[in-house]
Amino acid sequence: MNDPAPEHGEEAATSHEVAQDAPHGELQTGTIAEHGDGHGEASSFSPFDMTYASPHIFWLILSFGLLFLVLWKIILPRLASTIEERNDRVAADLDQAARMKSDAEIAEQAYETALADSKAKAHAIAAENRAKLDAEVSAEMDQAEARFAKKAAEAEVQIRAATDKALSHVEEVAISATGLIVAKLGGTTPTAAQIRKAVQSAST
Repeated sequence: MNDPAPEHGEEAATSHEVAQDAPHGELQTGTIAEHGDGHGEASSFSPFDMTYASPHIFWLILSFGLLFLVLWKIILPRLASTIEERNDRVAADLDQAARMKSDAEIAEQAYETALADSKAKAHAIAAENRAKLDAEVSAEMDQAEARFAKKAAEAEVQIRAATDKALSHVEEVAISATGLIVAKLGGTTPTAAQIRKAVQSAST
């Protein structure tokens, strides 16, 4: 049982001595070649070694099982809760936006209705005021026309009276002038009745 160790020690010593005697390039080549000859066939990559396949498969299944358990119990519920919370928040925001839009539409309709009512009332008030003004103007014009007609009648009466008075004065002046003219020209003085009769016959 103790023989292989000295042989390995003797091989190592021999390799060391050869390495010291050989050049630098030959040292590296000889060492790598001996290492490859001694261990290349005995060792292989453990995941591809069928001797260790069962433990690897066991740990692989266990790892995936633990990963699936963590995902199923911890990560996925939290992710689902976050997504659900976000969906609820988005739905609440959409509902609030819909309510605000509905309120805005109702307020706009109320404003339009109030504006239409105000315009209708303003038109009605304007029409009523216009009718009142027209009635007042018509009444004032009727009163003015009545006053004018009355004054015109009074003026006509006054003018007629003044005309008659003036005509009477003219007739008296004509009679007096005719009497003087006749007296100077004829040497005789006619009576007032004769002169008046002659003037009236001449004027007609």
